[in-house]
This record gives sequence, structure tokens and C-alpha cells, in this order.
Amino acid sequence: MQTRHIRTKFNCRMNILLDDYFANEELMKQMPFKKFSLVSLKEKPSPSELNSKIITRRFRLNPESFDIPSLLKSYLEGKTIEWEERVLFNFKTQTGVFSIEPLGVPNIDKYFSCAGEVVFAPFNHDQTERIMKVDVNVNAPFILKGTIEKMVLHEIWLMVHHEAEVVNNDLTVKE
Repeated sequence: MQTRHIRTKFNCRMNILLDDYFANEELMKQMPFKKFSLVSLKEKPSPSELNSKIITRRFRLNPESFDIPSLLKSYLEGKTIEWEERVLFNFKTQTGVFSIEPLGVPNIDKYFSCAGEVVFAPFNHDQTERIMKVDVNVNAPFILKGTIEKMVLHEIWLMVHHEAEVVNNDLTVKE
């Protein structure tokens, strides 16, 4: 298993980021993301934790935006690549735990897991910082395991920063 810590900054207060962006399906679908697109967003209260919601976001990869290794290219060609991000988020503490699950691949949970923690914190006067800890575990032969885990963590890093860039650009346009 490999772990990566990721920090991103948003040019708005936390309540705007969480309420107006991350929990707004219509707005998220209109955002000009290049690497992925939002397919759906669902929210429901957590049955077990006070002040918490379960937020499920389904994304679709834009394959033209990634350099897919030749080993995987033939396997993935013509397939829609989607994943589901599930976050149990506590609005009182501004913290959450999440998992990311690829969709459409039978028995993927035997070979791949991705989970982590996220914290949103005020930064400077009108900014918000998102701090993530992401763990990726791939069940593969030793030679491939580390390479695949690093590649996945790097792509997650790129997507998280791309998301922040697009949201920040949208905030600038609205000013």
C-alpha cells in the first residue's frame, strides 16, 4: 500500500465551497473539467453519525486526457471508465472519510482499494484548504504493485488539483 498527502487551496470560504460547489450537482455538471465529468451526485443523512452526510459522486474519465499505459490500453479501449467516490462527511468538524471504487470491472475489490481522509480548513481570510490523505492498495505481483499504486496516486493528485483549478477559475469569473 502507498499513501500520499495532497493539499489544495480554494479561493472561497468553506461554506461556499461545500454548499455551492461540492454538493451542487447541477453546477458540478456544468464545470469545464477536462480530465473527468460528473455523472451524478447524491446526498443523504448518515444513519449512524450526527451532523454527517453520505455524499456519493460518480465520475466518468475523459480517456483523451490521460496517458494510459500500453499494457492497459487494449483492455480499456472502447470502455467507459467510471468511478464512485463515497464520502462520510461531518459538517461540524469539517472532516470526512472516503473511498473510491472503480465501476464496471468485475471483482475489482479483490485487486484494488482506495480510501482516505479529508479535512477542510479556513486558510488566510477568504480561502479554504483541503487536506487529503489517500491510500491505494493494489493486489498484483510485486514488480507491478508499486508502479501501479504510484501511477494511481499521481492521477488522483492531478485530478484533485484540476478540480481545484476549475473551481477557482469559476469563482474568478463570478467576481
